[in-house]
Amino acid sequence: APDYEDTLLSFWAIDIQHWTRYTRNLKVLAWLGNDGLARSEIEMAAEIYRLTSHQYPNSGNGNTTAGWGLLGQMQHVETHPNEGFGFGRASGWGIDVAAAAYSMGTRDLRERFEPWFALTVDLVRQGQSLCGGYLQAQPHHSNGALYRQRQTFETNIGEHGLKAIAESVYRGVDDSVASIIDDVIVRQVFGTVSPAFWNQEASAPHSTVAVGPAGTWVAVGDEAGLVRLFDVEPGGLRLRWSDSPVDPEENFGDLKSAGVSALDVSPDGRRVLASSQGRWLDEWYVGGGGPAPGRCKVIGHRWSRYVGDGASVVAVGASWTKVCVDDAPAFEAAGSARIYPDRRHGEDHTAVAVAGADGRTVVTASADGTVHAWDSRSGGLETVHGEHGAAVTDVDAGIPGHVVSVSEDGTVSMWPLRGVELARAHRPRGLSATEEASLDLGAAER
Repeated sequence: APDYEDTLLSFWAIDIQHWTRYTRNLKVLAWLGNDGLARSEIEMAAEIYRLTSHQYPNSGNGNTTAGWGLLGQMQHVETHPNEGFGFGRASGWGIDVAAAAYSMGTRDLRERFEPWFALTVDLVRQGQSLCGGYLQAQPHHSNGALYRQRQTFETNIGEHGLKAIAESVYRGVDDSVASIIDDVIVRQVFGTVSPAFWNQEASAPHSTVAVGPAGTWVAVGDEAGLVRLFDVEPGGLRLRWSDSPVDPEENFGDLKSAGVSALDVSPDGRRVLASSQGRWLDEWYVGGGGPAPGRCKVIGHRWSRYVGDGASVVAVGASWTKVCVDDAPAFEAAGSARIYPDRRHGEDHTAVAVAGADGRTVVTASADGTVHAWDSRSGGLETVHGEHGAAVTDVDAGIPGHVVSVSEDGTVSMWPLRGVELARAHRPRGLSATEEASLDLGAAER
């Protein structure tokens, strides 16, 4: 065996995100020594990138892109203009070598690349964030893929690629396009030194900044108790997995009572919690489906939410008179920690919410027109809000320090999370006597 066998066997392909590790020496040889072989290698590297990131479908269904590519970026920007997109180091290094090949290439090569460069310029112009000036906004494993993020070093590589296009392709040939690229770069640089991205204490930019939610998948539940998770793609929704906690007919007999009534996502974005019309509560892993190991089927749950860091869940039933906080199924904790309220609603529950990142407060709403705030750890009743003139149909605790409730009486009210005085109430539109009578009749029938 040759003495370089170990080196040959340890060969590892260089991906596009690290394309410069392959192309940098070639560019040096071409620029300083006019090396013919290096120039051919640069042309090959540019064509590989253009064939990797192009504007044509490459998936089985014929109209979308499988994985990363120019078409996927274009489709994303078309549906989410001026919000940033997946423009990072792969784009920067690929554009860089394409510009290098163009500057030394034949007329035939230039004609092949010119439409592709035009698409790239149009893409960054339409995709750049109007708010923060950033181009890169893509989910990343470092935050559990919960947020789209911008990394400063990738931003710099992208700027380098765009500058290469401006100088090697358009400057002196079509200065109007070069000017568009200059404006994109300037807006991105100003974004880097803005308060959102600049670390004043370190006198340097933050390395990574979350610029928006990932929004890459959606979970739905149906009346038969089936939970499905779809990936959101430019061409529509693609089913990733589907599962049901039980065979509804075998275990409960009544399909209606086994239907999914609520879904929630854990704070780390890795689990989905589902509850039924009053039969079961269960949990799945987002990544590949499959239930969490600690199966939890508790008769009576209708609405459920994660509490705090997702280690526990709060659940209420429609006709139950208690609020329940249990360990999340995935943690396989023995037993449960149920909370029996020391003061109950006068009528059935209608909704539940969790306030604050620590999940300290659980908020429940009722058909009796009241909203209760509970301590999720002790079960103590902290505040009673209300009363509305009719059943509370929904409640939200997303506004820091406040609870918002809506009622069948047509009002939307905002209450302090700890306190009893009404902060604000609004009736979106006046109700006629006939409409009021209809609402009263509807409430009586229920």
